[in-house]
Amino acid sequence: MYIKVESGESDIKEESIEEEDPLGVGAGVDDQEICQPLPNKKLKYQCDQCEYTTCWSSNLSQHKKSRHEGKRYPCEKCDFVAITSQTLKKHIDFKHKGIIYPCDQCDYNAANSFHLKAHKETKHLGIKYPCDKCDYAATQPSVLRKHKEAKHEGIRYPCDKCEYSATLLGSLRRHKEVFHDSARHPCPKCEYTATNKVTLKRHTEAKHDFIRYPCDQCDYAATGATALKRHKQSVHEGVRFPCDKCEFSASSLANLKRHANTKHNGVRWPCDQCDYLATAPGNLKYHRESKHEGIKYPCDHCEYSAMRIGDLRRHKLKQHSQDEEKIEKVS
Repeated sequence: MYIKVESGESDIKEESIEEEDPLGVGAGVDDQEICQPLPNKKLKYQCDQCEYTTCWSSNLSQHKKSRHEGKRYPCEKCDFVAITSQTLKKHIDFKHKGIIYPCDQCDYNAANSFHLKAHKETKHLGIKYPCDKCDYAATQPSVLRKHKEAKHEGIRYPCDKCEYSATLLGSLRRHKEVFHDSARHPCPKCEYTATNKVTLKRHTEAKHDFIRYPCDQCDYAATGATALKRHKQSVHEGVRFPCDKCEFSASSLANLKRHANTKHNGVRWPCDQCDYLATAPGNLKYHRESKHEGIKYPCDHCEYSAMRIGDLRRHKLKQHSQDEEKIEKVS
C-alpha cells in the first residue's frame, strides 16, 4: 500500500535503516550484502576485485558494474545519480512522484516498503537480532552482521595509502575521499569546500537554504533529521551511552566510539607529509589543509585569516558584529 502525495512535499521522517537511499543522501549498495541463502541456495559469489560477497550471481554482476566499472544512472529531473536502476526508480518514486508508504500504527512515512517493514519490526514489534557471542542485540540483520565482523571476527579493511583500517568498506571509501582523493566540491555561495557532493548538498540546505528540523518539545531546531533525533534522545529522553572503561558517558554511539578510540585504544590518524598524529579524522583534515595545502579563510573586514571556517565565524562575531549590522542596514 502506498500514498501518492500530489504536492511534491511530504512529511518524511528519517530512520537509521540500512538500505539503498532513494533520496541520494548516501546512495549506494550495502558494503557487503547479507547472505542468507535458501536451503537449496548455498553458494556464495565472491568479487575478484574486492571483499564483496553475495548469494546471487546477478547481484555480483551489478556490483561489478557499479563499483568497478563506474556504471551510473542519472536522474533526468535533478542532479541525483544512482548506481543501480532500482535505486533510480526508488528515487524518482519518492522524490519526484511523491509516493510514500505510511505506517498504520504511527505517523511515520517510509520511502519504500523495505523501510516500512524495518520500521515496524524495530519500533512496534520489538524484533531484535541477538549476537550469539555477546549481549549485543541489533535491530536489523545487516547491523548484526557488521557487529560480528568488527567485534568478533576482527575483519578490517586497510587503506592502501596510509595505516588507517576501517570496519566497513563504506568507511574506507569515505576515508579515501576525505584524506587521499584530491577532488573537492566548492560551494558557489561561500568559501566552503566539501569533499563530496552529499556533504555539499547538506551544507547548502543548512547554511544557504536555511532548512531546519524543529523539535516539538523545545525551541531547538536541527539542520538535519539525524541531528534532531540525537537531540531528542540526549536532551528529552536522557539516553546516554556509558564507557565501560571510565566514567565518561556519551550522547551518541558515534561520540562514544570516538572517545574510546582516542582515550583508551590510542587510535591516531598520521599525516603522510609530516610526523603529526591526529586524534580525529577532522583534525587531520584541518592540519593538512592549513599546514601543507596552505588553505586559509580570510576575513573580509580585516587582515585576519583563519585555518578553519568556524574560527573565522567566531572572529567575525567577536570583532566585526557591529560592522555586519551596519552593512545589513545599508543594504
